[in-house]
Amino acid sequence: MAVRARHAMVALAWIASLALVGLLTWHARTADPSAARPDAHPLDRTDADRAPRPPPLATATARPEPDGPPRAHGGGRRSTHRSSLRGPATARIAWSLPLRARITAQPVVTPSGDIVVGTRDGVLYGLSRDGAQRWRASLDGRLETAALVSADGTLRVATADGVLHTLSLDGRLLRRLALEAPVEAPPVETPDGNLLVAAGHRLWALDRTDRVLWRFVASDLIAAAPAVADDGTVYVAARDDRLRALAPDGRLLWELPTGDDVDAGPLLGDDGTVYAGCDDRHVYAVAPDGVLRWATDLGAFVRAPLALGRDGTLLATTCGPRIRLVALDARTGLPRWEHLLSLAPDRHHCPYAGALVDRDGHAYVGDLDGHLRSVAADGSLRWTTDALGAPVTGALALADDGLLLAASADGTLWAIGP
Repeated sequence: MAVRARHAMVALAWIASLALVGLLTWHARTADPSAARPDAHPLDRTDADRAPRPPPLATATARPEPDGPPRAHGGGRRSTHRSSLRGPATARIAWSLPLRARITAQPVVTPSGDIVVGTRDGVLYGLSRDGAQRWRASLDGRLETAALVSADGTLRVATADGVLHTLSLDGRLLRRLALEAPVEAPPVETPDGNLLVAAGHRLWALDRTDRVLWRFVASDLIAAAPAVADDGTVYVAARDDRLRALAPDGRLLWELPTGDDVDAGPLLGDDGTVYAGCDDRHVYAVAPDGVLRWATDLGAFVRAPLALGRDGTLLATTCGPRIRLVALDARTGLPRWEHLLSLAPDRHHCPYAGALVDRDGHAYVGDLDGHLRSVAADGSLRWTTDALGAPVTGALALADDGLLLAASADGTLWAIGP
């Protein structure tokens, strides 16, 4: 009887998920994208607010992300959180560097090999591969998100109080731009070299001189970086329970309602599918034309960024009380495996960062319990570090083959590797 009951519960869960897919797909097809945002100022509205829904976009294979260490948060404008490099085979700590203030930003790496990371006391550091300081820049305001190594040879980084800074690759301040609202997401570079940065409810598009090209206004905070396709289409999520697609000129193409805030994603897949995790416990997969492909209920908030392996495995890190790394088939949404990371007091305890996937499909993930773990492509544990003394707070990065960077809440930058 217990087995039968378990089977019945699984069946009911899948029926509920299918019903949700049908409802959201109907809404996405019938909703009027020209409806004004509840708090939008008339001057904030663009032609997108009056544009008809475009024809469906064709599914296309995306160009692969650049090889080598990350130049931007999530590995690039698609936010796949995967690397072309190979991760460390063991949990050996190569070095650690105390930087005095909490680190929540992912490290990035310049073409010369400098590791660039910011701290919440407003200092941006340039470090060598062995952790030696090469330069530092003191900026006004907290640095909570990753810097961007731009194609034009500059660093772009925003402070939490809403000021975008442009620096040289050796840390000299070149210019500043006030964005009128707090910034919680890192900047993203478009295929034509322009910049996207979210501040408060607004997504700004800037050229290389910081001239404003357009801005889009959501009805609540944009807390995650947008993902950008090769054709310049921008996918953006906000805490107004919406996932949206914008044309390269900022016009609204479509929007899809979700059941709650969207903090995880968007991530843009290899076939153009858009993935996002949500506080309604679901991970969503949406076609480039805005039609829902699937929605899988993970039974917990999904707030950390998603990651995508080259074998089509989508990785989601859930909140408590059972903090798990869950592997889904990116094509169907069906679970492949899950790995229990730790236990938390309640559902509101959430990891700060999601997984990073290396070239071999191995995942690396930090947790609130202060451990770093490597999970194999089949879900088995490869290794775990000793406790680092504080929760892992920053997104992970591979600075080189075998060298993994992670940050903890006490302001220490850790290097795991050979």
